[in-house]
Amino acid sequence: MYDEGRGVPRDLVKAHLWYSMAGDNGIRGGNLKKASIEEEMTTDQHAEAQKLERRGRALRAGD
Repeated sequence: MYDEGRGVPRDLVKAHLWYSMAGDNGIRGGNLKKASIEEEMTTDQHAEAQKLERRGRALRAGD
């Protein structure tokens, strides 16, 4: 959805986050799509995505 801008503005950072969570939860293809998106991301976008990814993992670890 976010990677293609289907119904929402295209946002590679959010797409990266969702695919990361998918991969973390064993959904096939999540990490492959994440890697594909990383090829299109700027350095700043990638840094923001990693920051959100770490924050999300920390929140889930606290559950």
